[in-house]
Amino acid sequence: MITREQVEQLGQLIQNVNPDKHYWFFRTMGGQYYDEFVSKGYIAIGYNEIIMKDLTNLPERDDQARMIIKTKFYEYGHKLTDAQTAKAAGQIVKFYRELNVGDVVVAPSLHSKKYAIGIITSEMYEDSGNHHDGECQFVKRRRVRWEKEVWRNELDAKAILAFGNQQTMSSIDDYAEFIERKVNQIYTKGSASYLVLRVNQDKDLSWDDFMFIGELGALLQDFAKETGLDANLKNIKMKINVQSPGDILLMIPGGGIGILIIVLLLLIVIRGGSGHIRIKEGVFDAGVETEGIGDTLNKVLSAITDFLNQKVERSIKIREKLENMQIEQPKDTQDVILLDEPVTKSFPPSLPESEDGSERIGLQAPPQE
Repeated sequence: MITREQVEQLGQLIQNVNPDKHYWFFRTMGGQYYDEFVSKGYIAIGYNEIIMKDLTNLPERDDQARMIIKTKFYEYGHKLTDAQTAKAAGQIVKFYRELNVGDVVVAPSLHSKKYAIGIITSEMYEDSGNHHDGECQFVKRRRVRWEKEVWRNELDAKAILAFGNQQTMSSIDDYAEFIERKVNQIYTKGSASYLVLRVNQDKDLSWDDFMFIGELGALLQDFAKETGLDANLKNIKMKINVQSPGDILLMIPGGGIGILIIVLLLLIVIRGGSGHIRIKEGVFDAGVETEGIGDTLNKVLSAITDFLNQKVERSIKIREKLENMQIEQPKDTQDVILLDEPVTKSFPPSLPESEDGSERIGLQAPPQE
């Protein structure tokens, strides 16, 4: 049964990603501070001689600001080469000025076996309290809300290459797509809408396995024709990065939130195996509107039951491919849409709760190579 409230909740699951935010790779001293950064929710940079008061009144021009910081290094007697001093000054100015609240940061563990992905939540601050031996001694810090932890083999090879930069921090804006889809499965960014289908099958996949994409597209096109929904498949872009496991990314330019919701509904019902949705009589009133679907909402939802009953054979074929590829249902959607039969269980979260109820980073065991 689908209710109006459930459809609205489904729409609320679509994350609105700021297209202007930046993405940063931030090293953890060879993994030494990875666990502390993640467990205590921050990142930090060294060179404690340079403190907040040295940074607050710097010139606007970065080259002039770096020159002043270099001078202070010499004043404080820091034993660095000219090249090392210039590099350190640049990193400090970048940490203070260029990182912004809302930016995404990726941090590597020991030997880069896994990566934590988080959101910067504060400006730079100083933590000059007592730090025990073995703890990070760096006082210049920014708070981070860690969202996800992924194993190295879950990332696209292009992203891993970007992480080879040896600087303390470096921009990875060119790889934003690979990072974003590891955090969000249903989202909008700029004028486009995105749906990420996670393929968890770790065995070789055949050409035939991917035929479900064409079947699903044909199903959506037929549904659009019957309901008068504007869904041109030529406008839906697709990228496949399946390295067993991997991702299939659907991108709908120019908004497309309504189409995204319809695709989700079709996938959820097909994955659930019921072949249809029971709609309680009288639930949908005329004129119900949801952004992206508008006046067609009532017509679309009322048509889903009859439509899928007519397409049982095609639905079964798609479901078989989804199961063979172990494509998981997008996170959280199963709690919104109630089906005749249970849907596939959610993929275990990367940030499980500890025994005391607090969040912690860590997976039980790395996937088999």
